[in-house]
Amino acid sequence: KYGNFGTLEWIDQSISSAPKYRAVMYVLNSSATVPGNFTGIAASSNTITWTCTAPVDVFEYLIYSSTATGLNDYITRISSTNLSWVQTGLNPNTTSNMQIRMYSIFADTSPISAVATVSTRANPPVNTSVVSVTSVVISIQWSANNNPIGTIFNVQCSTVNDFSLINQTATTTVATYNLINLSAATTYYVRIRAFNTDGNSTSWDSIVSTCT
Repeated sequence: KYGNFGTLEWIDQSISSAPKYRAVMYVLNSSATVPGNFTGIAASSNTITWTCTAPVDVFEYLIYSSTATGLNDYITRISSTNLSWVQTGLNPNTTSNMQIRMYSIFADTSPISAVATVSTRANPPVNTSVVSVTSVVISIQWSANNNPIGTIFNVQCSTVNDFSLINQTATTTVATYNLINLSAATTYYVRIRAFNTDGNSTSWDSIVSTCT
């Protein structure tokens, strides 16, 4: 199962006249193994691409969620030597837990793989705006853009519009933030981005600026 092939040959020497007769029997010389290179990559905020490279005698994959209860409780079957399957219809910054079995040309299924866990990308925050300003505090807000509760947002504040100097940086899981201890009569630039559960960041939302 799931390995290379060997041959056993037998020639009937009891037949004196030519030609000799040869029987060839193919035998499997390795056992079925658990798929060990099953991985996923978040392609977008609603898709994950799952891949696996298998031995030569594999021709089909059975794909399961981590909550599958039996051999036939699979999500889909993919006929291919090398798996590349795009899981669609997911939500932003959402974790997917998947497993696979490999199906061989000998109608054998491998043991199920370990659970592979990947999170979709978060959506970039949008509509960043200044809510209020004092001489030392700037209050800002933004739209979470359909990211789930608990999504991490990164706030950066700078006195230069290219952010080559960062005056403040912070993380929050709500879509508002107060920048405090600022200097009076100073222009500040602010930008926001989001992170998914796997730590991958989005692009920045549009920069906003105001003067204390």
